[in-house]
Amino acid sequence: MTVIAGVVVETLPGLAAAVAKRLGALPGLSVRGDDGDRKIAAVFTGADGAALEALGEELLRADEAIVGVFPTLVGRDG
Repeated sequence: MTVIAGVVVETLPGLAAAVAKRLGALPGLSVRGDDGDRKIAAVFTGADGAALEALGEELLRADEAIVGVFPTLVGRDG
C-alpha cells in the first residue's frame, strides 16, 4: 500500500515561492501551489506514515525557511 497525503508547508514570510521551487525537486512530493507569501500546498506519496513523518522532520532540519510541515488529509492507495 501507498500513503498519499495533502501537506501544507509554512515558510518564513515572503519565501513560499522560493521554497516551493526547492520542494518540487524532492522525490515523493508534488507541489501544487503557494499563496505567494508563507504557505505551500503539496501532495506526498510514500510507503507509509513513517516516511511522511521523516520527510517533515528532514524539511524542518534542512531548510531554515521552513517553519512547519502540516499533513492535512492522509489516505492509502491499494
